[in-house]
Amino acid sequence: MSGDFSLPQRLRLKRFFDEATHERRYWLPTAVIAACFAVTAILIFRDSGVVPPHPMDQSFAGTADLRIGRSGGTWFFHYPTLEYSGGITSSLIAGLYKLIVPTSTETLNWHIRILGAFLWLGSALLLILRFVPTTATRVLACLLVGTSGYQFIQPTSELFVGALLALFLLSSSQRWPYPVTAFFLAGFGLAKVEMVAAALAGSLIWWIWEARNHRAKAWMTLFWTGVWMGIFLLPAAIVAGNDPTSINRSFLCFKLSYVDLFNHHQFSGPLQLSKDIDIHAFADQVMAKRFPGADTVFEIITKYPGLYAQYLAVSAVHSLPVVFHALKFMILPMALVLVGSRQLVGLGLPLSLLVAAAVLSLAPALMLTIFRIRYFIKLWPAFVALVAGGCDQLTWSKGIKSSAVLLWSCGLVTIAIQLFYFQDMWMNSHYR
Repeated sequence: MSGDFSLPQRLRLKRFFDEATHERRYWLPTAVIAACFAVTAILIFRDSGVVPPHPMDQSFAGTADLRIGRSGGTWFFHYPTLEYSGGITSSLIAGLYKLIVPTSTETLNWHIRILGAFLWLGSALLLILRFVPTTATRVLACLLVGTSGYQFIQPTSELFVGALLALFLLSSSQRWPYPVTAFFLAGFGLAKVEMVAAALAGSLIWWIWEARNHRAKAWMTLFWTGVWMGIFLLPAAIVAGNDPTSINRSFLCFKLSYVDLFNHHQFSGPLQLSKDIDIHAFADQVMAKRFPGADTVFEIITKYPGLYAQYLAVSAVHSLPVVFHALKFMILPMALVLVGSRQLVGLGLPLSLLVAAAVLSLAPALMLTIFRIRYFIKLWPAFVALVAGGCDQLTWSKGIKSSAVLLWSCGLVTIAIQLFYFQDMWMNSHYR
């Protein structure tokens, strides 16, 4: 995505980045993120410290357990499997934290949520300092991240995924050692089951990029990604048996989403689902009536393609407003950055990786359910950093002042909207 520049453009860019580097005003954006983290921690402490039970996805924080012990003459070790709500690496992060830091039933959720917010906000700051050259735009980007309220979202695994993706983009752009960068990529891919395809695509893009730039041993990108994934997956296969993805969460997700979308007009049943109705039992009845003989999403797609196409169309229509609600007006400067990506220096690889991560994490979700804001949280830090950095470059490489105007106008409006919904994001963190 990086193109050729004329000599005047190169000199202008060099002067721009030299000036930005010499500013060294890291303290101001760091202070903004620190203030956002302090507010976040205070508000989290005002919520319950008890981890919600299953079937809430946040329950992974309570079930994550890496202790090895002996009970009744039998050794026990509860290694997470991929289809748990915390995936493998998110559960490992929570489990390792619980091994190191003393917690209790009454305080565990505070610990895990604050840890997730710290990693998410901290990795966002590192990305912003890496890709955004000017202090003013860095502050804007930090405010876009900090005022989003996304750091409150539960399950906290979404924040872990976002932090690991940000660290992968940071390390790959700075060409850290392959084993380190691949560790972050594998961790991202196994933090939630729906991230696996995005991680595999990311490793392929990373390898192609390294090979095109004639890097020695570019194949090590694929090798180390495979090694780390194997290391994380092997204990799950040993502990959980031959099928570490034995929980069919995809079918559970689909049937509940189907009921939610079509309950009012597709089949007979209660028009208003209330707490008095067992939603799972009702959804099972609907599946048996609409898709007899289908016990998996794959069987629904192959046996009832017409009905599934109807579902997919309605789901897409319902999901479109959520895309705007999650990304807001920052969609406009991102479109400008993508169109002008050939004029950008150093953003080609991270932009390619971000697009792949977005497509391959959101597309599987759309096949099973309606979009929720939480699905975009993993992308938000990288999205903001690359938009801000790209617009800064466009402003200076060709003197496109309109890119700065668009970034700041959309950014300030987005911050205002986020502040308006900030309390809602905090109070309803389970349902966003």
